[in-house]
Amino acid sequence: PKMAGPPQLMPAIGDAVEPAGAPLFDGPSGAGPLIVWEQVHPIVFAELAYRSAPDAATVEWHNRTVHDSADFMADFVLAPLPPSEPHACLPLGPPLWTAEVESNEGRPASDATSQNPTFELVYWRFGLTLAARWRRRLGLPPVPAWQEVLARLCKPTARPLRGVPGAPPGYRPYERSSDAALISNGVAPQLFAAAFAPGERLGADAAALRNTLGATIAALLRNLPWGSDAAMYAMAAARLGNASLAASILADPDGLWTRRFAPSGHYANAFLPVYLPANGALLAAVAFMAGGWDGDGGRPAPGFPRDGSWTVRAEGFSKYF
Repeated sequence: PKMAGPPQLMPAIGDAVEPAGAPLFDGPSGAGPLIVWEQVHPIVFAELAYRSAPDAATVEWHNRTVHDSADFMADFVLAPLPPSEPHACLPLGPPLWTAEVESNEGRPASDATSQNPTFELVYWRFGLTLAARWRRRLGLPPVPAWQEVLARLCKPTARPLRGVPGAPPGYRPYERSSDAALISNGVAPQLFAAAFAPGERLGADAAALRNTLGATIAALLRNLPWGSDAAMYAMAAARLGNASLAASILADPDGLWTRRFAPSGHYANAFLPVYLPANGALLAAVAFMAGGWDGDGGRPAPGFPRDGSWTVRAEGFSKYF
């Protein structure tokens, strides 16, 4: 459930819910309705539940959640295109914020530049792909709106990383991020496209994702990311074939990521004394790197180096996507 209230009561994060600037904000965080990637989570969680228990009871239990989530996702994208662009790809947003909860280079979430964030395009396609698979399990025909979005949703835009012709292509947080904006608010959310989902099978280019990882990682190490980001970069590095980097990020022997867990187990910093996504991300990354993912080649603990620097024993983990 959502709550609405006047903006003066919610000053911490202030971006109007409505593009026109209506004086109502979603509470308790004004960011809530703009972080659209969370709309995909219920479908992904349902699919993980099915992997754990692939039976009719699981499908029945999660069916309504999957279908309602996918219906919203399709409706959020499907809108009349300008007459001058009747055959253009379907854009995602605005209004929205990408996963690091920041609009494009400080612009309002309703600004036209806050459109087609790299990660969200991949994750949106992933969610609808899983939902369509759910329909097939039930023996039901495809939903036309879902299929239209899958066929016409814009793909992430790769551009030369240094902003000059001939430089290796890579991804920025948003389609219209400036050439200089490889990271946003200290974060490279475009790398989540290789962590949460197999981006190379969902419209992103694997080589461009690897280029992005190499170009952004040094800048990220000079920032103070959210407590969950480092684990997600480790997942991305593992999927993209750099297990040494993945293990280095996760173990953090040099303290570059400044992650601090209190004796209680909570991740804490000056802004958030308790930040549970940091705990969840750490557990997810360990499970991902130890249990593997679809397309990992069948190697044991594929997210860890095989040069003798690590000895890994793992059991009971399921593969991720």
